[in-house]
Amino acid sequence: MMYIPKHFAVTDEEKMLRFIEDIGFGMLISSAEGDLHISHLPFYLDKVNRVLFGHFARANVHWQMLRSSSDHCVVFNGPHTYISPSWYVSERQVPTWNFTTVHVSGRIAILENDAEAIDVLNKLSNKNETAFPLPWRLDKLPSEQLQAMLKGIVGFRIDITKLEGKFKLNQNRRPEDRQSVITHLEDAGSDQLGEMAAMMKDIYGDAS
Repeated sequence: MMYIPKHFAVTDEEKMLRFIEDIGFGMLISSAEGDLHISHLPFYLDKVNRVLFGHFARANVHWQMLRSSSDHCVVFNGPHTYISPSWYVSERQVPTWNFTTVHVSGRIAILENDAEAIDVLNKLSNKNETAFPLPWRLDKLPSEQLQAMLKGIVGFRIDITKLEGKFKLNQNRRPEDRQSVITHLEDAGSDQLGEMAAMMKDIYGDAS
């Protein structure tokens, strides 16, 4: 369970699902027999059915212990940054860190056949290739190369049972302090800091 003060809580499930879809890369954390296993993986989200799909390298022992574990969490982290006290209008402030994250809990199952694994690979590559003028497709691979690749991966699905969202974006600050932070983030000229400013504007509007 994540510590979420009320003013940082995200309760809109549609917003959390969009966040997961946009980030697309998370940490799967599983606990079994006193050990923690953590894998950094790309994910495909089926929003309609509330299912996450992904795959392990077969050499990754994480997948082997899934059947003996009922405790799983996927962490999706979005834009984050240090916030300097000098960015506030108010005096006597202290440093903090703004961040955005969504945690997913659910029932996990290994995909047992090649057709299901190929479907996951297609979903992942098609989603991530849409930004390119000449999208790559899985069917460009020769059959023998695809079959060899399938032997090296293990597909899985997670049926989502719980979503927790925390967007710590200066909600506990005065409006003039929030606007000042947005201005400093935009002036920094960094893509990630620009994304943070955009998320704050989405919550507060341009005239924070």
